[in-house]
Amino acid sequence: MKHILFKLCIIGGLLVTGVGFSQNALQDELMLKSGESFPNNSWRSKFKDNPDDPDYLATKTYGEPSGNYGVYLPASGTSPYSKSMTSIYGGAGCIYRNSPSGFYDLQLQLPDGHEIHGFRYYFYDSSAASSTAYLYTVDNSGIFSSELTIVSTGDTGYGSVYAGLPTTTLVDNYNYTYSIRFYSGETGGNQEICGVRLFMDSTP
Repeated sequence: MKHILFKLCIIGGLLVTGVGFSQNALQDELMLKSGESFPNNSWRSKFKDNPDDPDYLATKTYGEPSGNYGVYLPASGTSPYSKSMTSIYGGAGCIYRNSPSGFYDLQLQLPDGHEIHGFRYYFYDSSAASSTAYLYTVDNSGIFSSELTIVSTGDTGYGSVYAGLPTTTLVDNYNYTYSIRFYSGETGGNQEICGVRLFMDSTP
């Protein structure tokens, strides 16, 4: 019982923290007035969808006949892996590391029975070092499994990389928790982690 309560407290703390950071990430959008567009630092103006990409969605709506949809999750909603790790908000949902090490976790709340096909990692990188995004699961016994890893291309400015899972994952919230973990290989604004977009299927 103690173990269950402890796990619930951790999850609850992550959710509250994530909500607070996500509100900050939306500040740019909420400050807009009628007729204004997003500023140049918006991820929307930096990351253009390519119709040839496997995760491209033509209608951008949840109700596509195919059942495919995307879920964008900004890195500003993350929680640091330990209290010694800190980050600075760089705008448009991006963060950058300002502590000696930089792991940041984002708890996922996904609908049961939907399928994860893969995800796209969004980043800013003007450094020779790389940043990384991981999709991982933890089962009820606490076993950690890395499902997919994507590494930034390095020294290319704003960019994104998509990768599909070797085998699609069916969401099972009763037996597993799902998270995205980000790692930044450098301190400072030369390398920012901006977020991921999950490529999902509601009718697997």
